[in-house]
Amino acid sequence: MAYSAEYLSYYQDAVATEAYLGTARRRTSVRRHGRLVDYVLHEGCNARVWVQVAVNTDQVLLAKGTLLLTHVSGQGSVIDPDSSAKSEVWAQGAKTFQTLHSQELFAAHNEIKFYTWGAREWFLSKQETKATLIGHLTLKPGDVLIFEEVRDPNTGLRAGANPQHRHPVSLTKVTPENGRSQFYLLGGF
Repeated sequence: MAYSAEYLSYYQDAVATEAYLGTARRRTSVRRHGRLVDYVLHEGCNARVWVQVAVNTDQVLLAKGTLLLTHVSGQGSVIDPDSSAKSEVWAQGAKTFQTLHSQELFAAHNEIKFYTWGAREWFLSKQETKATLIGHLTLKPGDVLIFEEVRDPNTGLRAGANPQHRHPVSLTKVTPENGRSQFYLLGGF
């Protein structure tokens, strides 16, 4: 009898807790409360990150599902998945990511420079929606470029560049001409 009374008491507490949005503990309860006011709760997604993969040759295929690990001091940039180095890196706290899509990589895309039209000091302003790049690049609409601050804007030295100043942009249009590629940007992510 005591067991049944305890179970009933727990059930009543759970119903009372889940009955209000402010006290609900279960995701299904919160989703149902949201639907009452025409709000659809998104199921969420895994953590995502932009990575740079530098290659020495052209047309390297990075397969979907490739494991990527955050850098750990004392280890190289490529680790054999069957070696003991993989478990050592995990033991040191490396985070693991996995590629969402397969991607063809090109050595010319490791670092792309802007065509500055002869200007000694040049920068891309916040309002710009197009720019010109140097080189014969295999870019297409939908590709993503990561803009990175490589020099300190005050001194012009590489040593003062802020690695936090990076921004991914998606290309909406690409026009190749005479060793240069003009592209149009779609805001950031």
